[in-house]
Amino acid sequence: MDNLVPGIPEDYFTIPKEMPKDLSIDVLSMLLSRARSVLLLLEIDGQDLKEGFTLNHASVMEVLSCVLGHVIQAEQMIGYAISTDKEGRRSNETTDTML
Repeated sequence: MDNLVPGIPEDYFTIPKEMPKDLSIDVLSMLLSRARSVLLLLEIDGQDLKEGFTLNHASVMEVLSCVLGHVIQAEQMIGYAISTDKEGRRSNETTDTML
């Protein structure tokens, strides 16, 4: 970890070892709910097709980055759920799945 290159925040989160598989479904549901909420806010802001977004470009890009982060975390949680048994034991204990 001496040569860390700044990336997206999701690169630095890990899923706890032996997290129950049922909990991964709850976390996935929460991530998707957050992404949906952020997209709804963006949709409301930009619903006037003549005026466009009232948010500035930088804010719209931050919203999109937020949603992308939630999607990445959801994909990683799906990978975790697929690679574990019901009790949360991973099929490959040597690698940490990122969240």
